[in-house]
Amino acid sequence: MQEGREWPEDFGLEESPEGLAGAYVGLISSYYWPSRHFVGEPKDEPLGIREDGETMLLVCSGCSMAECWSLLARVEVMDGTVRWSGFRKSHGDWDLSAVGPFAFSHSQYEQALRWSVIA
Repeated sequence: MQEGREWPEDFGLEESPEGLAGAYVGLISSYYWPSRHFVGEPKDEPLGIREDGETMLLVCSGCSMAECWSLLARVEVMDGTVRWSGFRKSHGDWDLSAVGPFAFSHSQYEQALRWSVIA
């Protein structure tokens, strides 16, 4: 979430179990580099939660299951840039249209993915 942003009261936080809103963890190691999951070639997720062009970014911290409260977005690689946009949740009807888009230098992005495996 963007720091300093005021979220509308109807953002959906009151609909989630206590502590669940925004409580995410990373994906399992099969999604880590050298997987191409985060560079525009997403792996298929269970139960078909991903729509065409979307990539699962994070999963629920309570159960780590893809079908429960995952965060998805479109990840596009073009002209030396990686762009995340079109954020949505796999469960619930939250409006995330105010989130993003975010753009990253392709070389720095891939370096960060490599470092994440070491960390």
